[in-house]
Amino acid sequence: MRTTGGGFSRKDSISIKSDGLEVIAQRILIGVFCGMVSMAATMDCRAAANENPYQAIMDRNPFRLKPKPPATVSPIPSPPPIEVCLTGMYRLRGKKGVVLRIVDKSTGPNGDLPPPLREGDVHGRVEIVSIQVEKSAVIVRIDGKEQTLTFEKNPPKSAAAAPLPPRSAPTAAVTQRFSARPPSLPQAYESP
Repeated sequence: MRTTGGGFSRKDSISIKSDGLEVIAQRILIGVFCGMVSMAATMDCRAAANENPYQAIMDRNPFRLKPKPPATVSPIPSPPPIEVCLTGMYRLRGKKGVVLRIVDKSTGPNGDLPPPLREGDVHGRVEIVSIQVEKSAVIVRIDGKEQTLTFEKNPPKSAAAAPLPPRSAPTAAVTQRFSARPPSLPQAYESP
C-alpha cells in the first residue's frame, strides 16, 4: 500500500469515498424528505390563501363600486285614534275661539288641554276649520277627516272625575245661616 502525501493509504481514500457516498445519499434523502414536508405545508398555506384576504373590504364596499341593496319599506303604523271634546267656545271683540280637550289614547287618559284655538289653527293632528258660535258647533279636521263637534255630541269629560253623590236636602244650620239678615253697618259707613 502506498501512502499518499497526507498519510492515508489509497484504500483508506476509497473507503472514505464509499462512506462519503453513503453520507451524501443520506443527506439527499433527508433533503428530499424535508422538501416534501415543506411542499405539503406550502400547499396547505396556498389552499388557505385562496380565500381572498381583502374580501372583508370588498364586502364593506367603501368605494361604492357595488349598487346599494334595495331598502325594505316597512308599512307605517296608523296613529292611535284621538278623542276631541269641546270644552268651551267664545267670541271676544269679534274673534271666535274654542277650547278643546284632546285625549290621545297612547299618551294617557288625562289628555292635552291646548290654549284657545281660532279658525285655521293647528294643534298636533287637529285643525280648526270653522267655528259657529251661534250653533254651538266647531268643524275640525282630525288626520284629514272633518268632524263636527257640539256640546251635545262631544261634551267635556273630566279626566278622573267620579260621579257626584245625589243631592240631599239642606240641613237646618245651612238654611238658618242663609235666611238670616246680614248685620247692619255702623252709622259711620252710611251714606248721607
